Order: sequence, then structure tokens, then C-alpha cells
Amino acid sequence: MPLMFTRPKPLDELSALLEERPSVFVLGCNGCENCFGNGGVEGLYRYQQTLAELGRTVVAEALIDLACEATHDRLWLDRLAPELARADAVLVVACGVGVQVVAGLVDKPVVPALDTFSPGGRVGQAWAFESCAECGECLLGLTAGICPVTACAKGLRNGPCGGSVDGRCEVNPELLSCGWARIVERLRASGRLDSLKALIPAADHSRRRPSEELLTAIAALRGGESGR
Repeated sequence: MPLMFTRPKPLDELSALLEERPSVFVLGCNGCENCFGNGGVEGLYRYQQTLAELGRTVVAEALIDLACEATHDRLWLDRLAPELARADAVLVVACGVGVQVVAGLVDKPVVPALDTFSPGGRVGQAWAFESCAECGECLLGLTAGICPVTACAKGLRNGPCGGSVDGRCEVNPELLSCGWARIVERLRASGRLDSLKALIPAADHSRRRPSEELLTAIAALRGGESGR
């Protein structure tokens, strides 16, 4: 059963994230049962059409077995380095974890094609550092590929709280870096600090919940696995 569930970002959000970025490198994920129907070969084909409708040019594409695995991502990105160099942005058709891994490997704006949400509970998921809160409205296209909800101890969506000192979080300076300090530094390094002028809206918690159709599909998946 998939551990991460996704749905396509609203088209107006995707268009805004790709504003003034006419050339796009598309990277898809083939894991977690093809990102719950949004990844895989069909996902790449779908976003080829979507980008054409938005007036964008796809300079190259790659389908990664697991976008959350940096080794796989690096291999494909190295192979397609010339094409990547021509792209104004990288569109990642994967869950929020995959988007963040890719963002840590490239110096281009990275845009999530999907929103990630929780199916409820966990199935065989190993303990690890939490990088995606599965909030249903991915902000990674605005925050340099670093999730403010998980990177910030307070989950702040519009900048640091004012309590951080020298890039360390006031909650626990010895163990925690300030997530927003990391975001600002990555934006500065890529010349995108102006993106911080945009106000991120208050969280729409209704987007955390799957639709009734998806809930039915999730229930069917769980019922099928219980008999295995």
C-alpha cells in the first residue's frame, strides 16, 4: 500500500509557480504505486500536455524509480545535465519528500506538481527524520524546496519567529537549525530572495483530507491488503 498519497496541484497554482519560467525539466516518480496514480509514465505524459496548455516547453524528462532516493535522482540529473542547464525550472511529479530531495541537488527553482496528504496512520514506515507533513497544500515551490511546516519547529509559513540566533532555533539551539534561515540562505544563493515578498495564505486545513472518492479507494486498498 502507498505510504504517501498525492493529488495534482490546482492548475492556477501550478501556473503561478511557473510564471516567467518558460522552459521546464520534468522529473517523475515511479514509486509508492506511482504516486497514487499521479506519477509513472502516465504522469509524465499528463504533465507534458498540462505544460503545453500553459505555454511551457519541456526541455527533457526523466522517470525515477524512487524520487526520494538522492542516488537515483543524481544519476539521472547528471545524465541529463545539458538539458537541465537549459531549463528555467524543474517540475517534480512526486510526493513532498521527493521534491525536497531534488531541490537539494539542483540550483534551479523546483516546483511540486502534486500536493501530498495523509491517508491516516502508517503502514510499515521506518522511523526517519520527518520532512513532509502531508498537509495537502505543498509550499515547496515558494520556499526553495525546504518545507517550512517541518523544518521550522513552530511550523511557521511566513518567515522566522524572531527567536532564532545565528541560524539556530530557540526551541533547542544545540540540536535544531532555524528552518527559515535555511530557506532564506538557499533563496539568496540562487538569487530568488524576492520570492519572500509574496504572502503565503493561512493554511487551508480542509486540503489535508482526501476526497470521498479517494477515501473509498484507500479503504479498498486496505481491505485488499488485510487478506494477504
